[in-house]
Amino acid sequence: MYDKTSKRSGFKYHNHPTNICIYAYTSIDKAESGMGQWVGMISKSYNDKTPQIDISDRQLNAMAEVAKDRWGLTYKQRKEIWNKKILSQDKAQKEADKKYPPDKTRISKDDIIKSIDFMRELELEYEIEITKEYGVEKAIVDSIVFEGIKMGWSFPKWTEKE
Repeated sequence: MYDKTSKRSGFKYHNHPTNICIYAYTSIDKAESGMGQWVGMISKSYNDKTPQIDISDRQLNAMAEVAKDRWGLTYKQRKEIWNKKILSQDKAQKEADKKYPPDKTRISKDDIIKSIDFMRELELEYEIEITKEYGVEKAIVDSIVFEGIKMGWSFPKWTEKE
């Protein structure tokens, strides 16, 4: 793929591409997440003599992950909590943006502070719902979020119905 791409021609200002980045993903979900969850990448910039190959240790670890119980929760329950927590953060952001639109004309520093405070308030409210639903402490939810990031779990897709 890299060789084929590097030989493309017909560009307006250069004979061949000046920058090439090709990513490899372990799943469609990770590719479509928009969160940079690639496992391998080959890239070459204008001034590079040869392409560079990078491997994501985080995503490589995720491939070798063994599903086991932790904190009194199954792997499946922890992934559910991960998804709910991530989606609740997205939901809180969307609601804060709706109440305090970031793209309005003449947005003030005060508006930004109010938006952040409102978003954090909602995130806490949603997190309390998660802790109650699963009967766990906030520290467990935080640990699961850390586990998800460390292990390169797929980020759930936000939909307007969330």
